[in-house]
Amino acid sequence: MKKRNICSVIALSLVLAAGAAGTSTLLVGADRVEAAQRNSVSPKVGRPLQAAQKLAGESKFKEAIAKAKEADEIEKKSQYETYMINEILGSLYLQTRQYSNAAGALEKSLGTEQLSSEDATARVKLLSQIYYQVKNYRKTVQYGLQYLDSSANDTDTMVIVGQSYYLQKQYKNAGNMMRKVVNTSKRSRKKINETWLQLLMSIEYEQNNEPGVRASLEDLIRYYPKDRYWRDYLKMVEKDLRGGTTKNALDLLRFRLSSGAMQNAKDYTDMAELALQEGLPGDAQRALEKGKVAGVIGKGPQAGRHERLMNMATEQAGTDKASLVDGESEAAAMPTGDADVSFGEAYWTYGDYTAAVAAVQRGIGKGVENMDDAQLRLGLAFLGAGDKTQATAEFKKITEGSPESTIADLWILKGSI
Repeated sequence: MKKRNICSVIALSLVLAAGAAGTSTLLVGADRVEAAQRNSVSPKVGRPLQAAQKLAGESKFKEAIAKAKEADEIEKKSQYETYMINEILGSLYLQTRQYSNAAGALEKSLGTEQLSSEDATARVKLLSQIYYQVKNYRKTVQYGLQYLDSSANDTDTMVIVGQSYYLQKQYKNAGNMMRKVVNTSKRSRKKINETWLQLLMSIEYEQNNEPGVRASLEDLIRYYPKDRYWRDYLKMVEKDLRGGTTKNALDLLRFRLSSGAMQNAKDYTDMAELALQEGLPGDAQRALEKGKVAGVIGKGPQAGRHERLMNMATEQAGTDKASLVDGESEAAAMPTGDADVSFGEAYWTYGDYTAAVAAVQRGIGKGVENMDDAQLRLGLAFLGAGDKTQATAEFKKITEGSPESTIADLWILKGSI
C-alpha cells in the first residue's frame, strides 16, 4: 500500500507539471489527448493536493488531511481526481491510524475503477483487513469473500472471514469457512495454526455439535498434543464408555497412563485396583510405580494405603509371572482361544510383546468369544513391539462403535502424533 501511494504522489506531480506545460506539447493524436484529459488533475484540485503532499512531507498530517479534504469538496471532479484525492487521504489516514476513515477513502478510490485489475484485487484484501481492524465484521466478510473469489487458497483472508462470521454469531458460515482453512492447509501440507483449531472447536461447541468438537480436539491433539487437550478428549471418551465393563475402564486408564494423562493419585490407585480385579497384577504394579515416579503415590494421608496396595501388587505379580509359561502351555492345549488371549494380555503387561503377539494370534486362530477384545489385545501387542502399521491394521478390524473400537481409536490417534 505504501509503495502504491508513493507512486500515486509521483504520478500526481508529473500530471501537474504536464498541466503547467500544456498537454498539447506532450501528447499527439486525439486518443492520447483524450487519455491525458482523463488522467489529469485540474489546477483547482491540484493546488490543495500539492499542499497536502508538502505538509505530509513535513509530518504535518492534520493539516495535510485538511488540504486533501479541501480538494475533495470541489464539485464536478473527474473520476481520476476523485481517485487521486482518496488515494492520498487513505494514505494519510493510515499513517495517522485513523483506520475507519482510511477504509472509507480507499473504498471510494476503488469505486472509481481507476486501479489496475491486480491493484484492485490487492485493495479488496486490504479493505477486508482494515474493516476487521475496526470491527466492522459485515464489511470484512463482504470484501473477504470478494477477494477469495480470485484467491481461493488465501488462508489469512479465510481466517478473518471465519472470525468475522463467528463474532456475528453466524456459526454455520463460520464453521464452513474455518473447516475450509484447515482442509486447505492440510492439502498444502502447511502448518495448521493452533488458534484456527481452537476457533473451530468453539464454533462447533456453540452449535452443540459434539462430533465436530471431538474432530477439532483430535486435530488439536494431532498437531498440538498438549495435556489439556488430551484431558478434554478423554472426558468425552469416558462419557462414551460409561456403563461399560471393568475391562473397558481399565483400558482407558491404561491409555491415560501411556499418554501422560493421569491427573492424581486416585487415577493410579483406580488402575491398580481394577487390574488386580482382572487378575493382571503386572498392570497394577506398573501403575503404582509410575505414580510413585510422578510424586503422587506414597505421599500424603493415603501413603499407608498406597504402600499396602503396592506390596499386594508386587507379591501377586511375582507369583503370576513365574506361572506364565506353564499356564500358557495349558491354554495352548485348550480347544478355544480365550485363555490364549488372556495369557497374551498378561505377557503384554510385563512388556514381553513377542510372546503376547504369539499367544493372542493363536487364540484368534482357534476362535474366541469376544473377537473385538482379542483384536484390541493383538493391536496393543503389535504396538508394544513397535509395529504401528500392523497394530493399526488389527485395530481397524474391530467392530465400529464398540467400546473396544473407542479404545483402539485412542491408540491410533496417539500413533498419528
